[in-house]
Amino acid sequence: MRIVALLTVRNEERYLKRCLEFLYNEGIEVCVIDNDSTDKTLEIAESFRDKNVFRIEHYPFNGVFELEPLLKMKENLSYEIDADWFIHYDADEIRQAPKRFSTLKDAIIEVDKNGYNAINFDEFVFIPTKEEPDHEGKDYVETMRYYYYYEPMTFRQIKVWKNFGQKIDIAGSGGHRINFENRKIYPESFILRHYIVLNKAHATAKFCGRVFSEEEVIQKRWHVQRQQCQPNDIILPGASELKRITDPHGIPNDKSEPWKTHFFVHKPLPSRVKSFTNRIEMKIKRMSSALHKQKSDIRIITDFPPIPIIVGADNSGTSLLRLMLNSHPDLVVTSEIFTNLNYKLLQKKKQKNKKIFFKIIMTHPLWSKLNISRSSFVTQINELNSFDYSKGLRAFCNLYAEELGTKRIGEFVRPFENQIINIASILPEAKFIHIIRDGRDTAVSHKVERGNTENKIEDLAANWIWQISEIRRQALHTNHYLEIRFEDLISDPESVLMKICEFIELPFSEQMLAYDKSMDKDKISNWPQDISKEDLVKFENIAGDMLRDLYYIKA
Repeated sequence: MRIVALLTVRNEERYLKRCLEFLYNEGIEVCVIDNDSTDKTLEIAESFRDKNVFRIEHYPFNGVFELEPLLKMKENLSYEIDADWFIHYDADEIRQAPKRFSTLKDAIIEVDKNGYNAINFDEFVFIPTKEEPDHEGKDYVETMRYYYYYEPMTFRQIKVWKNFGQKIDIAGSGGHRINFENRKIYPESFILRHYIVLNKAHATAKFCGRVFSEEEVIQKRWHVQRQQCQPNDIILPGASELKRITDPHGIPNDKSEPWKTHFFVHKPLPSRVKSFTNRIEMKIKRMSSALHKQKSDIRIITDFPPIPIIVGADNSGTSLLRLMLNSHPDLVVTSEIFTNLNYKLLQKKKQKNKKIFFKIIMTHPLWSKLNISRSSFVTQINELNSFDYSKGLRAFCNLYAEELGTKRIGEFVRPFENQIINIASILPEAKFIHIIRDGRDTAVSHKVERGNTENKIEDLAANWIWQISEIRRQALHTNHYLEIRFEDLISDPESVLMKICEFIELPFSEQMLAYDKSMDKDKISNWPQDISKEDLVKFENIAGDMLRDLYYIKA
């Protein structure tokens, strides 16, 4: 009998050798689907060509984790490959047969003989603990002994199926249950040992450094827990909160006190799941509404000049870029005026309520500092043929630009609380300029500015990858998004500024090059001299995948 595991990977060098060795010993052949890995994943897969890896496929990565096309690819491969049984597999998994069988292959043969065509798995999630926090570079199956039984629903892991020429559906369930006609599930569940992360740094990189497909999050409700995860949510549980297996090669069997959400969720304990679920549902509805409005408004923005919005992670060069753009005679980029005028609040209210709009704008503490004529503002708003918040805010921007003696106004915002989505939904003509800088240099700048003891290097790495990913996620809700590099801005400012001016539909001005040259003290690639080897290892353990994806060379 030929049994084939369909294994999708992207940057899985931590797991892949152990995973392939296990499958080889269990009698399972492997078709690897590589999603543009940038680490040693492909090299490891190739090294198993003379063992059990018989085919390596490629699926391009476009910067966003999209699960559905990868699952569809597995469906298609199952129609192409001549095999008796298939397994939908991930690199961080060890899938075991019940104890009475010597191998997974032997167990599947027995299932087949008994007339069944599908197998479910009980999922046991093995994780690091506060007491034993690091399993990187070790045989994690040997060293990681603590687990929780994960059961958000019954029969959630139907991932092994017999091939009898039938049409299958993997994608419909987000990959959790293989569906097909006349499915007959073996009555005894097999065992999934899920080694979801190897240490806190790995958890941060895995859950805070990805951009998930917003369509899959909002429309399909996939990845919701992971998409919501922020660095501060990564808290390893104590050993007393978990179950323990004594024999690392034995069978985990304690299914008491099942967990309904993973450890990286804000409130992971089962008794707190309801409040978490309600909060997630409310946020999805708000995001879906913002996305729908932005898409409907995009058709009518051509009559309005673009509003440039600078975004970036901490210490990434946003101040320098703002200084350069402010040197343009027709543009002033302010700092978080839009944020302070409560875009989030505006977005929630009825869009045509003029009274609420006036109250929000003119009672805000910031209003008195803007020197905008109250009567002029009220007059301009009342002269509008019709009113909504978008028109009111454009009028505000025009008056504020006049007060500052310029033609156009822009803004620097931070990526928190869906600010990019909120701005894009109210002002679809906003154009977002994301400046990215090597995270190791941002860490150096942070320590120079605020002292070496204020933040750990791990926190700086975590915030860097999360902020970049969060900006990119929110940028999926606008058609007007440009990424630039701090390093390019320093080395060739004219080319970068010309590109920005074209993007925001503003003529290039030589005056933008007359910025304060002392800013050049933020030289490119200072980090090799200013970060200790120990801190560098800690930073790259968290941010290594992001550094590679951005083509920054690792040490």
